[in-house]
Amino acid sequence: MKRLLTLLSTLTTLRKIAFTLLCCTVFMVFAAPAQTPPTLVGAPTVGGSYYGMYPNGSNSQAAGFTLSGSAHVTTIDLVLLGDSTHNAIYDFSLQNSLTGSITPIAQATITITAPNPGPNIETMTVNATLPAGTYYLVGTGDPASSLTVPGWYVSDGTTFITNAGSVTNGVWYSVSGPSGPWTFETTGSSCGDNCYYYWAPVFTVYGALGSSETQILVPGEQTVY
Repeated sequence: MKRLLTLLSTLTTLRKIAFTLLCCTVFMVFAAPAQTPPTLVGAPTVGGSYYGMYPNGSNSQAAGFTLSGSAHVTTIDLVLLGDSTHNAIYDFSLQNSLTGSITPIAQATITITAPNPGPNIETMTVNATLPAGTYYLVGTGDPASSLTVPGWYVSDGTTFITNAGSVTNGVWYSVSGPSGPWTFETTGSSCGDNCYYYWAPVFTVYGALGSSETQILVPGEQTVY
């Protein structure tokens, strides 16, 4: 009888241990924090001013960046102007060129609903593998915007992310919409007291070199970016 009781007690203890381990494992899987993909390229720091985009569909700005190798781009962060009483609406496109044969890679309409005055970090989803080359991020004020002059913030012109390529420190603009023609502006080293600093707009490109990146979160669990 003692042996039977001992065996039953041992089995009960083992069940408790197994249940505890299962609960811990489930907790580890579901409690693992979401991981942000690495930064590839960008001009992430706000310099103070912004490039105005009249919401008539004909005022466009563009930022340029170059990838030194193939990369899987997940998202792009932008810093855009919001307002206390009016909604700001923007149309963005990631594309391989500003002229000639243009291939749109990702497009997004971004709405900043009032009240959200000042700079707002907004995210554009891409989820595409891009070969080495130069790409353009084109922003246009959407005609449905109730904010008179939406804007894309200007970077500080000195802080750049170059983990997977480079950033063009300047801005392209068009007064005829995203189809152009385009004019490029940048700032020299000596521009006087009344200088306008045409530095790169603020943006950050996230992703991983190659077609994807596998990151281990917990044993037996993987996330692919």
